Amino acid sequence: MLSILIVNFNTGGWLRDCLASLFAVLPAGTFEVLVLDNASADDSVARAEALNLPVSWTRLDRNVGFAAGNNELAARAAGDFLCLLNPDTTLNADALTPLVEYVRSHPDVGIAGPHHLGADGHWQLTFGEPVTLRGEFLYALHPARFWARYPNDSPERPTDVAWLAGSCLVLRTSLMQDLGGLFDPRFFLNDEDIDLCRRARDRGLRCVYVPVRGLVHFGGASRPFLTDEKRHTFRSRRAYFEKYYPLPGQWLFLLANGLRRIRDSVSRLRR
Repeated sequence: MLSILIVNFNTGGWLRDCLASLFAVLPAGTFEVLVLDNASADDSVARAEALNLPVSWTRLDRNVGFAAGNNELAARAAGDFLCLLNPDTTLNADALTPLVEYVRSHPDVGIAGPHHLGADGHWQLTFGEPVTLRGEFLYALHPARFWARYPNDSPERPTDVAWLAGSCLVLRTSLMQDLGGLFDPRFFLNDEDIDLCRRARDRGLRCVYVPVRGLVHFGGASRPFLTDEKRHTFRSRRAYFEKYYPLPGQWLFLLANGLRRIRDSVSRLRR
């Protein structure tokens, strides 16, 4: 069975639409859905509950973040496989069963992620190369060259990558147990997926982008309510470098981040 984990925070009608699409598209009896709400102030949970779908609900009185929320759900999951899914996604075809079958039939694959179609009808880039100091400086000093490293369109075949976006991931429950947990709790928002994939690859497992279609990712549903998103993003990336780099590397990361801030300030002044 597949356990689908969804962490919600002020997503309005997106959560309702996401749940409705899961139960409309996925084969009955092959999955369970667990939703954790991070103290939303909107009516997203009420609108989703009105569907009367067999969903396991967890409501928190404070926002613990994406990583901790998924960790709590994963501890309650009963499936042999876990799917991390953003609430601002919908399925117009079953993209999850093929992912499960791909992981099941490839014992050397730890994590798999599908094709993402954006609301604009274009493919979304949801994987990447290893996070390195070189990449941080390249992004700070020459963003065009940084993004030029990535494909302009979806690969047509399964492709090994360094990391996959947490908007939709499938992995074995046993892998989570082997890793000592799903996400590192020091990541509140962002980079928890990059860290998870690195931990899997450090165990000799592959992370694979599988171009199975059917998932639509609208993206940014909670962003208007994340007033400190930039701060959390910086703290997560800093936590990543503190985890994997010695002190000189951490200092260089801070230097690269400072250069990026100067670049952004100059760009704003020019505009």
